Amino acid sequence: MALVYELFLLSHCSHFRPPMFSFGNMPLIEPSRVCILGATGRTGRGVLQIFLSERYRNLELHIYVRSQAKLLALFPGIESYAGVKVFEGSITNVKLLTQCLSGMDTIITTLGENENIPGVRVLNDAATTTVSALETLSQEATYDWNRPRLILLSSATWNTNFAAARPRPVHWAIRNAFCYSYEDLLRAQAIYAAQPQLLQLCLVQPPALIEEEPTGHILSTEKVSLAVSYADLAAGIVEIVTSEAYRDTSAIGVSSASEDQLHHLPEMGRRIVRGILARYAPWYFALEWKLWGLLFGHST
Repeated sequence: MALVYELFLLSHCSHFRPPMFSFGNMPLIEPSRVCILGATGRTGRGVLQIFLSERYRNLELHIYVRSQAKLLALFPGIESYAGVKVFEGSITNVKLLTQCLSGMDTIITTLGENENIPGVRVLNDAATTTVSALETLSQEATYDWNRPRLILLSSATWNTNFAAARPRPVHWAIRNAFCYSYEDLLRAQAIYAAQPQLLQLCLVQPPALIEEEPTGHILSTEKVSLAVSYADLAAGIVEIVTSEAYRDTSAIGVSSASEDQLHHLPEMGRRIVRGILARYAPWYFALEWKLWGLLFGHST
């Protein structure tokens, strides 16, 4: 049952479902200024939904998106929320991102490509632009530079403890099925890790991402389960940001609490097969999308 014990990303977007989360009596950090990059993606919108709740009404929230129209379609009226400011632009726009990151104590990056597409570089570009923006802000700082905490959505594939639980053939299949996305991720991680004077990096490393009802989340630095839903992952990220227990954590996994995860194996297997095809036939997705368009009049 260890087959496909790792990251795959479903290609069909659906509406966000309210997450189940509870921090109990755990001491909380009260971040006052948070920036979200990737707020219209499935994980990012879940994080944003939580931060828009009454619990965080005093939060100053900056949202950086490529399309404000898409954000408003997902969150009608968000521009009228007190403390919320939306920045629309390319992820390579250093000047605009500098304005967005100004004064932020936490940066949450949930960007990334879902499919194994050659040449993807969204995370690399975001990291390069973010570091340039932070360099500018640190140089302009009147007093000592207060490093923001940067929460990066990563993958359990690149956590030694998590990957060790998988058979080698499974690990090989997963790494090849998402090799292009992983290359982009690893480049971004290296860029951030090389700048400890500018930021405090925390990698959030989930297993397979799935679309299902929230069941509660589990945080661990030792192991992950088979899968995590987008809603549970979002709630886990918020706990990592707000819990004192994880203030100095550099890498952590987030899993769904559901014990019934094996039914996701067929879809995970399909994702891995498609990804490996794209690994050895880089034109695979272009062909698939073209055929899908011819058959159904739209692309996947």
